[in-house]
Amino acid sequence: MLPFDIAAVRNGYACYSAQGTYMPLNRLDHVCGSTIITSLRWWGDLSDSNARRYAEFGHMNVDRRAAARGFSVHDYPGRGVAYVLGHGDNTYATASRRLRVWLEGRFLARRCDDEFFTAFGHESE
Repeated sequence: MLPFDIAAVRNGYACYSAQGTYMPLNRLDHVCGSTIITSLRWWGDLSDSNARRYAEFGHMNVDRRAAARGFSVHDYPGRGVAYVLGHGDNTYATASRRLRVWLEGRFLARRCDDEFFTAFGHESE
């Protein structure tokens, strides 16, 4: 992490496993909080109650929270993550969100090819 306190994989791919398709996805950090990496300096002294509260905000607010604390967010270059959607373990609060994910994967995405699978360490299906 040195010299960065926060790094974010902002650009990646949405991979729709049920349809075997994918599409470029910008602002991946707004879809999945696991794409944000923080250093121990971000957390500070974990015995301090103020340090624990930094875990209590959504990943969509990391830029604003970082700026308020004087931290900068480093952007990971390129597209480093394929975020899998529609495999049954994703949590979507509404039926309309589930439908939107299905429609995107069905009509807006491209068919996964060998190159895509290889780029992320998987054999083609």
